[in-house]
Amino acid sequence: AELSTPEGSGPFPVIIISHGSGGLTPVQKNWSDYFNSIGYATITMDHYGPRGWSRGQRPPKGDDATSWRYDDLVAVLKKFKLNKNIDPKRIVLAGWSAGAALTMHGLEEGENVRKESGLEHPFKAGILFYPYMFACAHFDFDEITFPVIHVHGSEDATFVHCWEDEIGDMKSDKYELVSKVYEGAVHL
Repeated sequence: AELSTPEGSGPFPVIIISHGSGGLTPVQKNWSDYFNSIGYATITMDHYGPRGWSRGQRPPKGDDATSWRYDDLVAVLKKFKLNKNIDPKRIVLAGWSAGAALTMHGLEEGENVRKESGLEHPFKAGILFYPYMFACAHFDFDEITFPVIHVHGSEDATFVHCWEDEIGDMKSDKYELVSKVYEGAVHL
């Protein structure tokens, strides 16, 4: 995991970034830079490198990606929760494709994540960039219990066959759901 902070002195709110099945790409670095420019620290996780997988290489079949991504999230929180540059009361999860599934899982299992990591405060929000099909098939689309930003492409198969119908079930009177669908865009 790589911590990146904005200029100035912290503690800063932090966005924890999880990459998609293709591995860590320049996209995550670009978003990290953007989030830093608007005052957020970022922690960008590399789920593949420490396991000996290279960018673009899919994990071996049979591996439970959500499980080891979840373990990575807990490990990152344990490592960084006391860092003076991070405000542990203001943590957002963000993920691309398979990383968006971790975002949903981390938010839904927030109490367990807090207990396992020793974090005292719940996550504040989630950002879902082109969440992939597993997330749609795995999670119940009940009213959200945290604010969510959802970004998708209208021609992405995961949007057409799942998210287009389910995103409405997530709406809540208490928490904001912002959904942006880019017309003509495909997955990522």
